[in-house]
Amino acid sequence: MAEQISEFDQLGELFSAGLNLYLNWARQKGLSANEFYVLYRLSLGGDCTQKDIAEEWSIPKQTVSVVCKQFLEKGYLQYTKSSTDKREKKLSLTELGKAVAMPIVMELSAIEQRTAEQFGKEQLSDLLNNLVRLQRLFAENLEK
Repeated sequence: MAEQISEFDQLGELFSAGLNLYLNWARQKGLSANEFYVLYRLSLGGDCTQKDIAEEWSIPKQTVSVVCKQFLEKGYLQYTKSSTDKREKKLSLTELGKAVAMPIVMELSAIEQRTAEQFGKEQLSDLLNNLVRLQRLFAENLEK
C-alpha cells in the first residue's frame, strides 16, 4: 500500500504546480522564467536593483545580471545611480520596455482578477490569511 503524502507535501506540490502555470504562460508569451521575473518586477513600478529582484524571486544574482544585460541590449532597461548609494545601480523599464512588458502584465492581471472573482474574493482573502498564518507558524516551529 502506498504511503499517503503529508499535507505539507501536498501544499508544496500545489505551489509548484501553480508556479508552473505562470511559467508555462510566460513561455507562451516568448519569455523564459527569469525574463518573466525581471520584467514582471520592473513593471510593478519603482526602481529596484538586481539584488532586489534576485532576493524577491530566489534566483541567483548572476542569473538576474545576465537577463538584465540582454534586456539592456534590447533597449528594455535603463540604469540610474542610486541617490543614497552611488555604487548602487537602480533598474527601470524604458518606454520600449514598458511597451513590451505592460501588455503581458496587464493580460496576466486580468486573468488573475477573473480567477479571483470565480473563486470568490472573500474566499481568496480567507485563503491568503490562512496561508500567511500557516507560514508564520511553520517559521516559528523551524526556529525551535
